[in-house]
Amino acid sequence: MVARAGVGILFHDSEEDEAEHRFTLAHEVAHFVLDQWLPRKRAVRVFGEGILPVLDGLRPPTPEESLTALFERVSLEVEVKLMDRSPSGLFSSGRVAESERRADRLAQELLAPAALVTPLVRDVSEEEGVDRVVARFGLPGEAARTYVQLLRRRLRMPRFSCQRFLGVDGG
Repeated sequence: MVARAGVGILFHDSEEDEAEHRFTLAHEVAHFVLDQWLPRKRAVRVFGEGILPVLDGLRPPTPEESLTALFERVSLEVEVKLMDRSPSGLFSSGRVAESERRADRLAQELLAPAALVTPLVRDVSEEEGVDRVVARFGLPGEAARTYVQLLRRRLRMPRFSCQRFLGVDGG
């Protein structure tokens, strides 16, 4: 994906199989939403439309805008380079790895909503759960496996309880 000034263009490998193609498209749309559209929308909400030239690289932020961005935790970066990899192909930074994880997670949710997947994977083996997700939602195998593992971990996590946290019984 290439994005600038609130517009994105997606590229894909036409040799991918259908499942990989769908997941790649959802993943890149997720990058656009999470890494471009939402931060841009937040910056406009904090600063107003006058910040768009900064976001579009047409002018630098004023000192006041930079300080406000710091306190409001709003990014005024012009572009986000997420393709940077080390010579061995690993992500160049934790920020890139986190962006990739978030994009995968949103792509999984877009293609296979957790509310529909969780009942399918609740009481079966991991392999059976992966097979069900691949068959029902068309996720590629590796994306289905990481998603099933995530959802199964969530099923094992106890819900937070104020009473348990404070050591007070329910009676």
